[in-house]
Amino acid sequence: MGPDLLRYLESALDSFISTSINRVSETGVMDHEYRLTVQEIRSAGLRQRFGDTFIDEIVSFFEGNRVGATYNPRSESFSVALGLGHVVLNASQAGALTSAMNHYRMES
Repeated sequence: MGPDLLRYLESALDSFISTSINRVSETGVMDHEYRLTVQEIRSAGLRQRFGDTFIDEIVSFFEGNRVGATYNPRSESFSVALGLGHVVLNASQAGALTSAMNHYRMES
């Protein structure tokens, strides 16, 4: 995997995690689904052709962070299943999750 794709996927994952954490404070729900389209990746200038190896690299990236990812050729998109109880978080994200969970508990 090239460095540009890695940065792009890390950024996408960070956005998914951040959004999930924000949702926790309101709903308490820890599992969320997202979609990453081939068009989004192409728009970022990362790849014009998508082969099996490229798809496998993307799935492997998410799985390496303990996030489920499957490719749907019909919709040309990846379904990303993120569970905050399983995903690898950095220190800042972990602190934000703790705060969000505490906020939800106090409001419930």
